[in-house]
Amino acid sequence: MRRLGMWAILVFMIIHIYAAIREDIMSRQPMISMKVSGHRMFKDDRID
Repeated sequence: MRRLGMWAILVFMIIHIYAAIREDIMSRQPMISMKVSGHRMFKDDRID
């Protein structure tokens, strides 16, 4: 039973990390990049 729980947590972590990275790439507000760099940016921000 413990092995089943271990595998469930491992699969959840892999899916969660994949979804977070995918959302960071596809989203207008990259949340992971914001947490790493400390700067909030939008992908369509233009420097005029």
